Amino acid sequence: CALPIFVPNTVKTLHRGCFKALNAKKVVLPDHIKTIPMYCFQGSTVREFKMPKKVNKIERGGFYDCQKLKEISLNSSTMQLGENAFWCCKSLEKIEIPKMITVIPGGCFQGCAKLEKVTINGKITTIGNGAFSHCKNLKAIRLPNTVTNIGMAAFGGCERMREIVIPKTITQLRQQLFYKCKSLRTVIIKADKIIVDSFAFSGCKSLVAFPLEKITQCDEWAFD
Repeated sequence: CALPIFVPNTVKTLHRGCFKALNAKKVVLPDHIKTIPMYCFQGSTVREFKMPKKVNKIERGGFYDCQKLKEISLNSSTMQLGENAFWCCKSLEKIEIPKMITVIPGGCFQGCAKLEKVTINGKITTIGNGAFSHCKNLKAIRLPNTVTNIGMAAFGGCERMREIVIPKTITQLRQQLFYKCKSLRTVIIKADKIIVDSFAFSGCKSLVAFPLEKITQCDEWAFD
């Protein structure tokens, strides 16, 4: 279907997988919709999507495997993202995280191969396991000082990332955190002490700058 789909105002609630595998370039939802349910647009061909003004929650896999999704805007009222919300949205080029969101959950942007720009506006405290893994085009990301937990492999496979600044609130770099970040050259650690888990920098062939003097524990194959 080449034409956009306009969902009528009579629709008050969306249900799980309601637009799964939909063949449409654009879907326009009523402004009163508050939740994008689990796997709502899974595998659809939607290319652009404007979030309804009242949406405050995108559940698990809301836009899972929407490989043609290039542009999406999250509104300021969005408070919660589910795991794998944008998993493998391979055409997505940029995303702006609203102020109300405090957690970027596991796998949220995993496999978004063309994602170049991530803007974090809020006070993010947690970045989940594999949240940005295999975002091959992501060169940099600014982590706010509110982040206290970064999960395993959160940035694993970000092949074009060149530099990362770890805020002072982070004292442990978890397993495979930057696994196979082939272009990563510089890691800046703001904390006085850091624990480096196994395989955290495995496959980082270009790494030349790291404050080794700050390491208090270095697990097996951390820099393999």
